[in-house]
Amino acid sequence: GLWTVGALLNGASQTLQLTATVNPSGVYLNFAEVTASDLPDPDSTPNNGITTEDDYATATITPTALSSDLSLTKTVSDSSPIINTEITFELIITNNGPQNNTGVQVTDLLPAAFTFIRYNVSTGTYDAATGLWNIGNLMNGQSETLQITAKANAIGNFVNRAEVTAADLLDPDSTPNNGVNLEDDYAIALVGTRAETPPPPPVSDLSLTKTVNNATPLVDSQVTFEVVITNNGKDDNKDVQVTDLLPTGYTFTGYTVSTGTYTPTTGLWTVGNIINGKSETLQITATVNLTGDYLNIAEVTAAGIDDPDSTPNNGVTTEDDYATTSTTPNPQTANLSLTKTVDNPAPLIGSSVTFEVIITNNGPQNTAGVEVTDLLPSGYTFSSYSATKGTYNRTTGKWTIGSLVNGDSQTLQITATVNAVGNYSNIAEVTASNLPDPNSTPNNGVATEDDYAVATTIPIAPNTDLSLTKNVVGTNLSPIFGATVTFEITVKNSGPHTATGVTVKDILPSGFEYVVYSATTGQYLNSTGVWNIGTIPNGESETLLISVKVNTTGNYTNIAEINTSNEFDPDSTPNNNVAGEDDQDAQILTPVPAETDLSIEKSVVGNNLTPAIGSQIAFTVTVTNDGPSTSTGVTIKDILPSGYQYLFFNSTSGSYDAATGIWTPGTILSGNSHTLLITAIVKAPTGTTDEYLNTAEIMTSDQHDPDSTPGNGIITEDDYDSIFVTPVIVMADLSLSKTALNANATYDVGSTVIFTVTVKNDGPANASGVSVKDLLPPGFRYVTSAPTSGLYNYITGIWNVGIVTAGNDESLDIYTTVNPPTGAAGEYTNTSEITASNLPDPDSTPNNGIITEDDYASLKINVAVADLSLDKTVSNKNANVNEVITFTLQLNNEGPSTATGVNVDDIIPLGYRNIANISNGGIFANNTIKWANLTVPVGGVTLTYQVTVANPKGLDHEDYLNMAQVTASNQFDPDSKPNNDNGDQSEDDEDSEFINIPSTDIAINKEVDKTDVAMYSSVIFTVTAENLGNLTATNVEVKDLLPKGYQFESASATSGTYNSATGIWAIPSVASKGSQTLTLNLKVVDFKDYLNIAQLVSMDQIDTNASNNQDNATVSPNCLKIWNEFSPNDDGQNDTFYIDCITQYPDNQLSVFNRWGNIVYFKKGYDNTWDGKEKGSAKTLPDGTYFYILDLGDGSEKTSGWLYLKN
Repeated sequence: GLWTVGALLNGASQTLQLTATVNPSGVYLNFAEVTASDLPDPDSTPNNGITTEDDYATATITPTALSSDLSLTKTVSDSSPIINTEITFELIITNNGPQNNTGVQVTDLLPAAFTFIRYNVSTGTYDAATGLWNIGNLMNGQSETLQITAKANAIGNFVNRAEVTAADLLDPDSTPNNGVNLEDDYAIALVGTRAETPPPPPVSDLSLTKTVNNATPLVDSQVTFEVVITNNGKDDNKDVQVTDLLPTGYTFTGYTVSTGTYTPTTGLWTVGNIINGKSETLQITATVNLTGDYLNIAEVTAAGIDDPDSTPNNGVTTEDDYATTSTTPNPQTANLSLTKTVDNPAPLIGSSVTFEVIITNNGPQNTAGVEVTDLLPSGYTFSSYSATKGTYNRTTGKWTIGSLVNGDSQTLQITATVNAVGNYSNIAEVTASNLPDPNSTPNNGVATEDDYAVATTIPIAPNTDLSLTKNVVGTNLSPIFGATVTFEITVKNSGPHTATGVTVKDILPSGFEYVVYSATTGQYLNSTGVWNIGTIPNGESETLLISVKVNTTGNYTNIAEINTSNEFDPDSTPNNNVAGEDDQDAQILTPVPAETDLSIEKSVVGNNLTPAIGSQIAFTVTVTNDGPSTSTGVTIKDILPSGYQYLFFNSTSGSYDAATGIWTPGTILSGNSHTLLITAIVKAPTGTTDEYLNTAEIMTSDQHDPDSTPGNGIITEDDYDSIFVTPVIVMADLSLSKTALNANATYDVGSTVIFTVTVKNDGPANASGVSVKDLLPPGFRYVTSAPTSGLYNYITGIWNVGIVTAGNDESLDIYTTVNPPTGAAGEYTNTSEITASNLPDPDSTPNNGIITEDDYASLKINVAVADLSLDKTVSNKNANVNEVITFTLQLNNEGPSTATGVNVDDIIPLGYRNIANISNGGIFANNTIKWANLTVPVGGVTLTYQVTVANPKGLDHEDYLNMAQVTASNQFDPDSKPNNDNGDQSEDDEDSEFINIPSTDIAINKEVDKTDVAMYSSVIFTVTAENLGNLTATNVEVKDLLPKGYQFESASATSGTYNSATGIWAIPSVASKGSQTLTLNLKVVDFKDYLNIAQLVSMDQIDTNASNNQDNATVSPNCLKIWNEFSPNDDGQNDTFYIDCITQYPDNQLSVFNRWGNIVYFKKGYDNTWDGKEKGSAKTLPDGTYFYILDLGDGSEKTSGWLYLKN
């Protein structure tokens, strides 16, 4: 117990905490004392045992005994069961604390009158032989449940007792196993068993209602009768029939039913079954006849179950299974009316008008056979018609419409031409209809009736005021000979009416040559001069443009006049050639000849008149037109003398032929100039006369020039010019150098290398015609280039530098990317050499390939290689659904360089979900894990992630096939290419892995405890789901939907839950080689559907054997059961002598005798209706035993026996 504290500073404190378990007995006083200290204490002495000193302290506890308050409750599912039926005792034990308890046992031994069937416990085990429920541990506040299912074997009152018989802790208010029934650890359930009594006979109260949608319909209209049959209970009914045969006042049209079928010839509605509380509906649609019986009757004519207040098919009108309804038909009329309008009441003679006739049926009935007559009078000539319905005969004026429903309107439109004379009143009248009209008579000619309508027009004669104007487009009245001018002729109609048949005549005089025309309407014929316009609406204008070429001689006066028009013009007459009228106009032109003044000017670009031999020189030739006219057909001759070597030309217009020296600028507008630039090389002198004298002269022009003549060679004229230069000999010392950005670095394949080639001129003269060859080796791919001068052709490798001035340099940057190595010699060595210069170089010769000269340069680049490969593994190839597994990707690098910028893609198939714990910064999106920009040292790195196995979709391994590949790397890989996986993983930088499809085999077995059963007795079906596979099956669903021959009572399962409505038994899991069991407690009912099928419907895994997924069991009920006791006392229970399923034997006959052999009751087709009354009497027989003989009428032996009647 020594606590070694050590040094303790002034004012300081230290603490010791001891934790101990309290024993059931012993000393509970705990003391502590200071036992040693290096310094003396003024008021205490260490280790002297004096309890009053302040270095001594004590603490005492008073232990409390552990206890656990256990209590029992007991209930029973049915306290008054019928013998031989199952009941369930439920026992609940609760620990009310305050401590957890252990070693808990309860004894619940069934009384001798009960047979044990099965049990369910929430924990522990139950021994039916001893009644011992061994629970074990029971936590504070915890409850556990035991359910014991048993069958009562005898009639009587019984007590089922249960008591806590063992527990490790004390109970404050009870003692285990002391048999004291007043303590809360003791519980009982009382059960009084009884004999089975026969069910009462079924009763079904059927009633009918009948309605009609219209009690006062029109003759020939339709009505709908609705018959509703209702089952007011208390039992379901079957084989129900209703008869509703239409009387003679109606013709059947159609029907709809909520159930069953209807036969209109017999009126029989076969309803079938009607459950308690439900109604079914029949709707019959019929046409109302003109005469006949209109009372419609419906009655229930058959039913499988007795009705307490009516008898089917007895014709008693006061019973509630009988219903009637009737109608009172009305006659039919149709009120027809006409309206008539015309679109123009004051039309022009010869114009068209449209008459519109509208007929309307104002009801109340539809009508047919409708005709309207509208014959045009003499003032109109028929053109056309349109009708929304029917046809129109122009000869008779009859519009045949046919049927016209209530509220409908139809329209006839007649288009006609207005004649000059005649009758202009147009009359329309209804002339036929099948139904009477309440306020008019068809075809009686009475204008005041609403089926008669008139429309009248007042025609007028047309006139138009036409005028013509003529102008020259651009107002150029003095054009040049040969020029093109355009005449504009405009014709305007000032109204008030549309002009028709309009033509204009404009014959060109001899001073013009026709070129082309355009018109806003119509056509112009040059040979006749006639412009055929046609129609011009009031206020509109039409325009003709005639383009002509001006001849050098002839008449230049152009006249145009309106030639024809169908309408009267108040101020002019067509084609009368009166110049003063407004339908005629003229234009007079005065043409003039063309003239141009051409001149030439020649110069040297830069005014370099002393160029270096071998250098380039550019001559400029400028031709100018000082007008006043455009010059055409212009050519100029400028042929280079022998002192120059032609290179190329540029011009602002036309082309230049160096062989002939001819430049063809073609057309030059007045005041404009054109320029020719000829570039050449200055050659060394040969002594030839004027070998450097360059001349130019205008050789041709279509127009007259006032101060020169083309091609006459007179040097003093302004169409001739020349220039002379004096060449000089020069030298230029060129040298070449080559560098690269980070030339000493190691480059990755695909990375960028920028080569810089510099050409320097050490003088003394400027160098021209300089070119350098730098053809990239196969180790590099050209991207782009940036020269400070000239152009670079990467295909030939030629850099046309051009001019490099003395003391300066020009450079070329070549941007490349590194290609993968092929092993070719020198594939990464880039060389350059000067291949041309117009001046000699004192210490090198262009294009001689001598690498020691200063016009030659080379540079070698080092390239990185990294051999990547990928291996993929999985932690468990036989994983189950919902199991978490780990995929490992071993990304290997066999060098020799570190790999950078490495990307890996891992495609996750549908068979996995919940992607997690991705290493090395991987990101999951769109079903793919992407590792980006990885650095992989020689040796490699490991990538991992976890997935959860998802439900399989089928037997296709693709759902679990996981593929990965390297998709990018900055370095070259000698034996694989990133991002080229075509699905076969043929390269070592791609790999795949899969797990076996999660599958197992669930076998379904179904059994029944007995097959020969009595009607309404209980049976027990047992369904077993056995897992024959190697994986646990999870979320298993078995469907066992009960057929109608059983009534569900209860269910229990070793695992999961059962839904009797859906038939689904949901099992959380079935272990490999294990099984789970469902027990169904059912009652057999009278419905002839007893085949009970159980089948596997779903689970998380794939089932490998479908042949054992289903099983069935059935029973064979003994349907015919005779209940040999009844009490006809009108208490609603067991009031008649009842035989199960007797309705299945319609030809039966029952005879009942008293003990002396006298017959007291007899009936053919017995139907469970004998209420104990003696045959032929209303008196009930006395209590006693009677003998019956039942002949089923099916050829089987008769059945006989004793029955007991008790009032």
